Amino acid sequence: MSQTQQLSYPLSSSDIYAIKEWILELAIQWLLYGADATLLLSASCILLSQQKHHSMSQRTLLALVVLMLILSSASIALNSVFVLIQIPSLGNDVDLINSEGFTVRLLQVVAASGIVDRVNYVTGDGIVVWRAWAMYPRNFLVKVILIICMIASVVGTFLDAGIGAARVLGSSDFSDILGKKTSALMMCLPLLGTNIIATVCIGYKAW
Repeated sequence: MSQTQQLSYPLSSSDIYAIKEWILELAIQWLLYGADATLLLSASCILLSQQKHHSMSQRTLLALVVLMLILSSASIALNSVFVLIQIPSLGNDVDLINSEGFTVRLLQVVAASGIVDRVNYVTGDGIVVWRAWAMYPRNFLVKVILIICMIASVVGTFLDAGIGAARVLGSSDFSDILGKKTSALMMCLPLLGTNIIATVCIGYKAW
């Protein structure tokens, strides 16, 4: 019997490898989430402790920071649920793997995770745009450009999220969606363009 077919009872060697891979992935994701949550909570505390009466721009920034924390929490939770759903299928449980309910749950988690991650991307761009907006309080042209960029980012990201979710939920087999790519340019280009333009505005003002 070859090494790849050798069994580590009651799980096969491939199952053991999958468990190790899941543990490593989740450990890294939770580590990054912990660092991200610490920074977001610190930023929230700083904003709240600055003064008793906060301006509209400060309240907007605080709302965006809290939204990013909520979305990051939802994302890591969905990634953990994705792994937990698959654990009962280990041990070559063919009936469970081939069951419709098992596939539907996996596809729903993948679709929800994709939407949450994309909304998080837009929120991150929103924070960068807010910084640039606050540095040009009386520059109408810069504000118009930032608004157009933000609209493009929101439209492109939600179109990509909708197409991706429809493709995932419309699939009858989880393996059908693995390795397939969507038209990510409709999301990546607006987000990247918005980030670059806002960062250039901030850098120019700082200079």
